[in-house]
Amino acid sequence: MTKTCLFMSIALIAGDTEAAAVAGRDADAAVEAPQWRVRTVRDRKPEHVCIDNGVIYVSLNRGQAWTIAQVTYKRDELVGQYGANGTVSACAKGLWGGDKSGWVGTGHGGEIIESFHLIVDGKMHEYSSGVSLAGREVTTRKVSKLGPFRHTAEITFPASGDCLVEKHSYAVIEDAAGFKSMYAFMHCMNKTIKDWSAVLAEGGSKEGRAADGLGKFVLQEEFKSLACWGDANRKGVVYIYPEIYAGGDSFKNSIWDRKRDTKLYLRPQIPSLEIGSHFSFSVKLVPFEAGPEDWRERGRELANEHDFELRDSKP
Repeated sequence: MTKTCLFMSIALIAGDTEAAAVAGRDADAAVEAPQWRVRTVRDRKPEHVCIDNGVIYVSLNRGQAWTIAQVTYKRDELVGQYGANGTVSACAKGLWGGDKSGWVGTGHGGEIIESFHLIVDGKMHEYSSGVSLAGREVTTRKVSKLGPFRHTAEITFPASGDCLVEKHSYAVIEDAAGFKSMYAFMHCMNKTIKDWSAVLAEGGSKEGRAADGLGKFVLQEEFKSLACWGDANRKGVVYIYPEIYAGGDSFKNSIWDRKRDTKLYLRPQIPSLEIGSHFSFSVKLVPFEAGPEDWRERGRELANEHDFELRDSKP
C-alpha cells in the first residue's frame, strides 16, 4: 500500500472525508518533496557546485575540471581534495597539454571542458553561477576532451538519498599512440579512513590497513566491492562496481597510503584504442556509520543491498 492510500484509509475509517483528502494531498507532497538541493557557488574561487540532502554533501570544483572536491557524510569528510579526484590519463610527455610528467586531466591540466550541465528530475540546466535548484534526483554531466578521448563524467544522486553513482565514459576520437594508461577513478579519502575490506572474485576477500603514511601501494586487486572505514569518526564508504573490472596491469585497484590521505585508484584494462571505440566504468559510493566490531559486516550488507548493473556502456 502506498503512503497516500494508507493515510487516506486511516482518515476514511475515522469517517472524515475532508481529512482523507487532506491526508492524500499531504502524502503526495511528502513523496514528491525535493530530496537534493543544488547550489552553484560563485563566491568561492574557483567556483563550486554543491549537492546535498542534509546527510550526504558533495562539492565539485570547476578549477579541477568539475571533479569531486569533497564528500561528507553527517558532516564528517570521507573524500577531500588532497590531490586529484576523477579521471587522469598517462600520456607521452608533451601530448594533449598535460603536466611535465605526462598526466592529462583534472588538476594536472590538458582537459578541455566542452559542456557542464545539471539535470534535475529529468530537466537539463546549463551551468550558471549563483543558481539554486532542488529535486528528487540530480545528475551532474561533464563532457570534455581528455587526451585521445571524449570523456563524459556523470554523477547521479538518486531519489533514495543514500548514495551517489559515478559513471565515466570514453570515446576514442583520435590516434591514441601516445596514450599509456588511465586511472578511471581516483578518490582521495580523508586520512582518518585507514581500514579496508574488499570482496574479490568468487566470494574471496582481502583486508588491510593504510596507517603508516609511507607512500606504499596496498590492495592491488580486482574487486566487486570495497568497504573503507575510520575509527576516529566511525564512518566509512563502500565502493561498489557493477562488475569486476579487469586491471590493466598488476596495479589494478590500489590504495596509496600517503601522509595526507588514503587514495583509492582504479587502473582498468582498456578494451580498445581504435578510433570510434567506446567504453565506460561505473562505481557506486555508499556512506555508512558503524563500530569497530561490525563495520566489515555492514560494508558487505550495503554492497549486497546496493548491487547494480551497468545498463549502458556507451558514452
